[in-house]
Order: sequence, then structure tokens, then C-alpha cells
Amino acid sequence: LLSALNPTLTVLLGDLVNGSGDYTGSDMDDSWFANVWNTFKRTPNLLWVKGNHDIDPGHYEFYDWSEELWSLNIGVFKLVAFDTFDEGRVIRETSHTFISASDTIWLRRRLKEDDRVKIVLAHHLFSQWRPFA
Repeated sequence: LLSALNPTLTVLLGDLVNGSGDYTGSDMDDSWFANVWNTFKRTPNLLWVKGNHDIDPGHYEFYDWSEELWSLNIGVFKLVAFDTFDEGRVIRETSHTFISASDTIWLRRRLKEDDRVKIVLAHHLFSQWRPFA
């Protein structure tokens, strides 16, 4: 349906799937992420921001689908995709909001590098990740 509408821009803000945590005892097919992503990637002009549930600890290869951190200049605007989940601090069976120091530095650089109007795209609410920054 979304593809038929031919949107100028579509931004998915994470949690395409519920993959965070441990799949112990699950009979879920390992192709779950590929199936979901192959459906969404047919949408024209699609941008994706990773959510904390879009990672299964046993399948880091899913990051090949998209960059974790990216920015895109469109006219006077700069869209900045910010990852609000640091896989380096994963606590088993949780999906708490954490951000890494390197990601915070990357964000600060993107916000200061030019005079464009910045739009920060993040999966978690600003109030949830700002205290960690």
C-alpha cells in the first residue's frame, strides 16, 4: 500500500521486528529480518533508523542492510539518523536505551558541521537518551 502511494520520503524509526534479546527455545526462522526488510525496501525513497529491537545478538550481519549512523543533506535541511542503542552494552534479555561515547561524538560533529536546519531521527524519545549523552 505504501509503495502504491509513491511517497516523497518515508522514514522508519526502528523496531521493524522484535529481535532484541535471546531466542532460546524459539522456533523462529532465521530469515525473519530479511523477510521484513525485503518487504519494506520496495517502498520508494525509504530511510531507516535502527531500533533497539532490530538486532538479534546472534545475527549482526543484519547491519549490512543499513548504516547505523547516517546524515543526508536535502536543501537547507540535514537529516541525522542517530542510533540510540549501543550493542556494546547489551544486557541479556533487555533492550534498554544506551548510547556510546563514539556515537555521541559523531552526533555532535554532524550538528555543528554546517548551518543547515538539523532534524535528528532517532528510535527512542529524546528524553530517554539525552541523559546518557
